[in-house]
Amino acid sequence: MQTTTGPSRKDLLPFKCEYCGRAFATKVDNRHFKYCPALQRGKYEGKYEVDEIIDVRGAPEYRFYKVRWKGEWDKDQETWEPARDMKDAEEAIADFWFANPHLQNHIHGNISSAGEHRCKWCCKFFDDEEKLKRHCSNCSEKPAPRSETSKSAKIVQRMLKTEKQMERENVMMGPHPLGNDYAFTYLGSSQTVDCDAANPIQTRLAMASAEWSKLISIWTSKSLHLKTKLKIFECGVCSKATHGFEAWQLTSSNVMKLKQWCARRLAVITGNDIATEYKFPSYDLVAALRVHRLRWLGHVLRMDSSRDVRKAVLSIQQPYPEGSLFMDAPEASPDKLIEMAKEREDWNMKVNALKWRLEMDSKPHGGLPQ
Repeated sequence: MQTTTGPSRKDLLPFKCEYCGRAFATKVDNRHFKYCPALQRGKYEGKYEVDEIIDVRGAPEYRFYKVRWKGEWDKDQETWEPARDMKDAEEAIADFWFANPHLQNHIHGNISSAGEHRCKWCCKFFDDEEKLKRHCSNCSEKPAPRSETSKSAKIVQRMLKTEKQMERENVMMGPHPLGNDYAFTYLGSSQTVDCDAANPIQTRLAMASAEWSKLISIWTSKSLHLKTKLKIFECGVCSKATHGFEAWQLTSSNVMKLKQWCARRLAVITGNDIATEYKFPSYDLVAALRVHRLRWLGHVLRMDSSRDVRKAVLSIQQPYPEGSLFMDAPEASPDKLIEMAKEREDWNMKVNALKWRLEMDSKPHGGLPQ
């Protein structure tokens, strides 16, 4: 027999489906209800009275009771029913536990019988282990797998990190204690105590999504030209999303996040599918950020040596980390880059060359005719 050791990560999620009990990071909507096994299971008219509970199987979260129904039945006189469907049979369940005191010690653990081949999700029994494995791989009641990179997993991880941060000893500023916040905002940029490179991007994208929703009538308007919509999207939404982008780490995962966010919204504006807008965007947000960052880097390198911004940028050591401000700069030492940046026209040519290359990469067939 196995016993539970405490709540799992999915139990920490704030929303649950009232039918199957599955936990979610956001409110449960029709996207889940459409495929919810418990909701889509056949519904029968009328109520059926339980004669008695005669057996039990499974862990508390996947508990099934073997029910004997009252009345005369041609078949299915006894069926295995999930605990979630036994809300009106509490008295019969209590009688079963009272009549089986040997199971009381295992009520919070996994109840099974040696040698049986049973699916823990739907409680179907099979003759051998091979048939059980084939069934379990396609069981309709089997919950969807959750990866460590899923939205739900990330929310749980953030909640756990926040709780751990709150438990730390407070730092004092004179007689006043400073709050142990996991995330904080500085100069409009959201930061975390563990320097999560994705957090400022996710925060700004969430803010930009709110602005996007306010302008939905513009995106769906048939009277506005496409170029006008794209310009409004660039100025009114993307400008909100990219505040402080000079300090972002444009790693491959963060670039993918930006491209996915942009593609979903461009698909609404242009009418193209999301995959097309991801590969060949009508407005390439990532390319625009890279061009602006290279131009801004030249501006910073031309600053006086006493400027703090210049000192902070030059404090980045070689080899430069993935997605840093120097990702599109020429491969040279800092001193050599400073000399290059002083030649403003030559630096602008490098910026324009990067812009042209990125524009060609974002067009089908590299911008060349078929």
